[in-house]
Amino acid sequence: MNIQEIDFQLLKEQNDLKLLARKMGLSVTNVISSKNNLKDLALNEIEIEKLQLKLRSSWQEKSFLKSKDIFKSPPEDEKIQTNSNRKIEYGYERTIQVPSFENQLHRNFPYYTGFSLIYSSAMAGYLCILNTLSKIFKNKRKIFSGFIGGYFESIYLTHDMSNSYFHISYLQNENKISQLDLTKIDALFVEPVRYNFNLEKTDVFYIFEYIKTNKPPKKVIFLILDTTLMGEAFPINDLLNLGKSIESLIVVNIKSCLKLHQEGFEFTNVGLVSFYFPKKLDHIREKLFTFMQAQRGITGTNLSLYEYCLIDNDFFINSINYTN
Repeated sequence: MNIQEIDFQLLKEQNDLKLLARKMGLSVTNVISSKNNLKDLALNEIEIEKLQLKLRSSWQEKSFLKSKDIFKSPPEDEKIQTNSNRKIEYGYERTIQVPSFENQLHRNFPYYTGFSLIYSSAMAGYLCILNTLSKIFKNKRKIFSGFIGGYFESIYLTHDMSNSYFHISYLQNENKISQLDLTKIDALFVEPVRYNFNLEKTDVFYIFEYIKTNKPPKKVIFLILDTTLMGEAFPINDLLNLGKSIESLIVVNIKSCLKLHQEGFEFTNVGLVSFYFPKKLDHIREKLFTFMQAQRGITGTNLSLYEYCLIDNDFFINSINYTN
């Protein structure tokens, strides 16, 4: 990259930050101008970083001021809103329900019904999924599942949950899926990009095709995809289009929204869990939604009012595909 390209990118970054500031209802002025030598460009880089930190601090302050006077168990008639005037109601803060927000984040697809829930982190959502599976299959003598991934916390969590009742088989990659007996498997956890030192790719389309060919038609299987490292680049449309012909396959998309959904500001940890049910299984959807929503409140794995204020902005809701 030459000097002109560096200068162009820094000016573009300044304009991008000004646009984000307007979306947050904040006002900023230019902090850099065009330069043609490396020393001045290095100084411009420092000013851009200062501007980014100023925006972050200003939005945190604005969100804090919006939420600071609200008690954790507010009076029943108290009016509670985010900076975008989104109405929020709750008796206890950990039981906050913001269906309008989650409905905005949820992506609807033909042939499927579903819902999305926000969590305090992706790992909190992961834990709730594991608890939900235990609830769903409570009448079985044993739950069988498989895991293809590399993220250390996911491995630790599933390993801790694995016991004589909840059995988890760890597979090296998708080519080992034939080791699983799909007449018994209840859930399969998959990272499309395995979070290890090599960031190896998992062929999720191969997994869908294998399930389509080998799963007994009436056998319900949950396919849980951790798409954290792919963000909006994950081809969920294509996969669900393929999955629509697989009877009784429930697809779950779980991701952390810390890195790729907050324009680098990292305001707060957020996890998003999205369920997609074949319409024939719609009767299960409402039961799962009610159970998981209640579990989130009971276990304190929801966001706080302050954190909801932090992420209730245009660029979080309309996340960008950074791979394009």
